[in-house]
Amino acid sequence: MKTNKRSAFLVVVLLSLGWSSAFAQQTPPTPESPSLTPASPWQYSDAFVYLKQGGILSGVLLGLEGQAVVLSVPQGRRAIPLANIARIVIRPEKKGSPNLITGMLLGAYAGNLFFAQAEGKPFGYTGPIDSPLWFGFLNVLAVGAGGGLFALLDPWGEENERSFDFSEVGFERQAQWERLRQFLSGVPSEPRAHLTFMGGVIMAGSIGRYNRSLKDAGYVLGSYYPEYYQDTNNDSSTGNFDMFRKVQLTFNFGRAFEVGLAFYPLSEPMAAAGKYVRTYVGDLEFDNSFQITQTLSAYGAYAVAVYKPFLGRLPKPFSWSIGLGLGAARVGYHLKTFLQTEDLHNGYQDQEGGFDVSKTHPSGVIYTQFECFLYQNVSVGVIADFVYVPSVRVPAFPEMGLSAQSLRFGNASIGFVLGAHF
Repeated sequence: MKTNKRSAFLVVVLLSLGWSSAFAQQTPPTPESPSLTPASPWQYSDAFVYLKQGGILSGVLLGLEGQAVVLSVPQGRRAIPLANIARIVIRPEKKGSPNLITGMLLGAYAGNLFFAQAEGKPFGYTGPIDSPLWFGFLNVLAVGAGGGLFALLDPWGEENERSFDFSEVGFERQAQWERLRQFLSGVPSEPRAHLTFMGGVIMAGSIGRYNRSLKDAGYVLGSYYPEYYQDTNNDSSTGNFDMFRKVQLTFNFGRAFEVGLAFYPLSEPMAAAGKYVRTYVGDLEFDNSFQITQTLSAYGAYAVAVYKPFLGRLPKPFSWSIGLGLGAARVGYHLKTFLQTEDLHNGYQDQEGGFDVSKTHPSGVIYTQFECFLYQNVSVGVIADFVYVPSVRVPAFPEMGLSAQSLRFGNASIGFVLGAHF
């Protein structure tokens, strides 16, 4: 329960940061002329205009007006005719770098992914934190490392400044002008690749469905020896939080569609259950011990298609998408039973059994997600999904009090999504 509360708090922090950052972006200055084609000030700050007659004018690039470049200079607004320009250099501002924010968020995600890992559970499943201060310190280091690394990869730094040469005449000069116009429109920087990570609460899957039958048969979930203690860490019937629910990479395919690949780790924590049945023969007392363990090691790979039905209709920072994937899931399911009986003549007798599945199944996934963009290449949001894997018939174990039944190895989840868009 503590794990889910901490993970839910992380989601709230990410979404709050996304909301505030999205609306904290500067908006283009109100043009003094209706013919002004504005630049994007949160991407392009300093502009240096080299004049044909010599000298340099510098200021904040406001946009284009007819055949002139408009700058904001200390003296006010100034339009410089194209005929007087030899070269323009644009240096996107470093403040509030989207790459820095991307790195910090991915660092926070990686910190929680590795430092909150639960002992004895599949990779990505979180557990109780023994030392909150140490955990917080490690996460601060992860955030700083992520931000620093991505800042070094910042494509909007001075080393990637854009230069436009107007020293030529005729066709070449006009081509440079169109290149500048297209650059300011933002078309060249529109993200084409989308890398997303998902974490969420895993609803009771195949193990959880079998646990309901165990409860009906009198088993206590989470313990081999319910008479003495109960280890709720091995009780998967209430769901678990998985920081590494999904990783997905898609590419633009038209304006409202994306196609790509998704990888789903579908493993679930081991589940234990046990019960004692005490019998009497006259004054003699006999104990019968029933123990069951279940493990599920699985993963799925899918070709996915994503559709954004409200593209252009929602406010700018927001995006809603629906995804569908088809592929295969590799399933390894292991059920082990142990029965210890006691009688007057033979004493204690042990009996072991079990059932194993190791097979690749056709599989599918469907999800919907709602995102808020901090910048053009950073997003956080909420997501719900369902992974379908065909059911497998598990035989009856009459000595354990369990009847035959079908288990589905897919599951559903709801959680957060973190996106990096390039």
